[in-house]
Amino acid sequence: MISPVVVKNCEKDLHTAFPSLDEEFFKLLLTRVKAHGFTSEQLVSAVQKVIDNCHYPRPSIADFIAGIEAEDDPFSPENIAFIERGGM
Repeated sequence: MISPVVVKNCEKDLHTAFPSLDEEFFKLLLTRVKAHGFTSEQLVSAVQKVIDNCHYPRPSIADFIAGIEAEDDPFSPENIAFIERGGM
């Protein structure tokens, strides 16, 4: 379950970073992250990654979902790069 406080903080950060996002975007984002079983920690991580890496004026819902799914995939490019650098 995602904490309501985490949701509000993430929404605030996203609105600051991407002022063009509207309330409908946030509602749909929350619906989709819940459908994918995100935890509060995963939502925070996804929001931070999108804020740090989005190259477009407006992120898509997929930008949030894909980042977390890549963390769970042991063969994702990010995980392979981590292992190649000596991480375990």
